[in-house]
Amino acid sequence: SKRDQVSRMLGRASHYFPMVEEVLARHGLPIELKCIPVIESAMSPNARSENGRMGMWMLPYRLAQRYGLETNSYVDERCDPILASEVAAKHLKYLYERYQNWYLAIAAFNSGEGAVDKALRETSSRNFWEVIRFLPPDNQGYLPLFIAANYIINYHLEHDIAHNNPPYLFYLTDTVQVRNLPISLAEAAKNIDMDYDELRLLNPALLDGLIPFATKPYALNLPINKVGLFMTYYNSLRNKTTSMAVNSNSYDMRLNPYSVWNYNMNNYSVLNAQPMNYKDSGKTVRDNRPKRATTSSGNR
Repeated sequence: SKRDQVSRMLGRASHYFPMVEEVLARHGLPIELKCIPVIESAMSPNARSENGRMGMWMLPYRLAQRYGLETNSYVDERCDPILASEVAAKHLKYLYERYQNWYLAIAAFNSGEGAVDKALRETSSRNFWEVIRFLPPDNQGYLPLFIAANYIINYHLEHDIAHNNPPYLFYLTDTVQVRNLPISLAEAAKNIDMDYDELRLLNPALLDGLIPFATKPYALNLPINKVGLFMTYYNSLRNKTTSMAVNSNSYDMRLNPYSVWNYNMNNYSVLNAQPMNYKDSGKTVRDNRPKRATTSSGNR
């Protein structure tokens, strides 16, 4: 019943799976765990659930804090596929060491350790298919979905489901370290002759399209052929002694609110591949301190 959505998910998976597989392998974890973000978010780095989980792995806020991810008004590293995958791998490894059973560990990743511990107290069995009856109703279908996701990843062609290539390009990328200077991605995109939406796509953790003022360096992802242009632009900003203009953007997002697994995505989801339209209000920051952008409409 969700063949079109699965096709789009397969297109994104072809890009993100190699990165996820590398993280899992480095932590000595089963490669099949790469299907967790398939059922969590349909492989969308900007996914958001109604209960506030975010990112490809749908990490809760407190879990992100436990493992040291930055989560604030400007930056949410749960949306960074690499950083989020590192945290997910560490947490899954911890859960397996605790339960010594991958089915229980995967269930705990979804429902929380408390729910699994309570279910285990209700039955003397360690057989997951006995324990599952005592999990919260909303969590009982998670393991079957995980198994189904692994199946469809491996056998989608036998069911005439083909990859639907994502409507954006993926690049060979590198990172540059930015610190002590707020930078608008919209302005940066103009100066390096790059599409703004594609630059946003490469940096999903920047919630407002703004690198905030911070002494901690931020690793900005760029296509390799744009790194030199960006460094020229960045150094020109650092050498300025006058005020620096930082644009305040108002976004008009026209994205359908569905996802493959019936999660509500946030405004920046690329699930249905509609273009992101934005307009510039032309507001200016008169000093180098970070100031949160506001819009006339009140919407982001």
